Amino acid sequence: MYEDVSVVLIQRKKWFLKIAEMYFAALADQEQLTGDVLILNQAIDRINGASPFKTLHLDLAHPSQALFEKIDKQVRYEIRRSEKKDSCSICIITSPGKIDIGAFEGFYNCFARTKGLSLCRLAYLLILAEHKSLVLTQAYDIGGELLVAHAYIVDGMRARLLHSASTFRNAEDSSQRALYGRANRLLHWKDIEFFKESHYKIYDFGGIADLALNPELAGINEFKIAFGGVQVIEYNLVKARTLLGKIALKVQRCMSR
Repeated sequence: MYEDVSVVLIQRKKWFLKIAEMYFAALADQEQLTGDVLILNQAIDRINGASPFKTLHLDLAHPSQALFEKIDKQVRYEIRRSEKKDSCSICIITSPGKIDIGAFEGFYNCFARTKGLSLCRLAYLLILAEHKSLVLTQAYDIGGELLVAHAYIVDGMRARLLHSASTFRNAEDSSQRALYGRANRLLHWKDIEFFKESHYKIYDFGGIADLALNPELAGINEFKIAFGGVQVIEYNLVKARTLLGKIALKVQRCMSR
């Protein structure tokens, strides 16, 4: 699955630090980087000191029909109903601008506050967009109301779900909440179809929770697993490359205690 892989490389400054951040790196990739601090997200090779990260991959080399048939039967029904009966529409923004990103940030952070989640960072989304590594997708109801929005980190070969938000918490009754749930499933499927048609190789659900540590995330795991795919282990690492970087990380660890 990892033949001809690409990476997302973000080089940025934070205060006096030079930070090199990379997604989907092989061991050889990170050896070539310079900076005070190196951040590896979902490295495909095991690296000394890295923490394992479990996620779920869909192999987009399979035909669309085969991918759809691997989805749980009930989820397939909800996808069809969302598109045909609910008449939900989909918008995919491959080159989001500041207005698109600002609107997504507002929508996501409103959702995150209702669930006690960390807020998304506008500055980080803007950096991803500058590196052509951000795709936004949206699902609307028949009246044009935004129901669900997704943000992806992309490298032309892998699409990795970064954020997902809906107005589920604002739903007034169970039928409305069901509408949002169906729209979310439809949006995931349409995203998968889009990335496949765009010749991507991997659709990455952005993580599978360790239920021993986070049992409350069982429902999210079940949602993702219902789409099929294979669970894989990748690796995350934050590493100082200079004395300045070592001091900065030590200070950060002390402040977080």
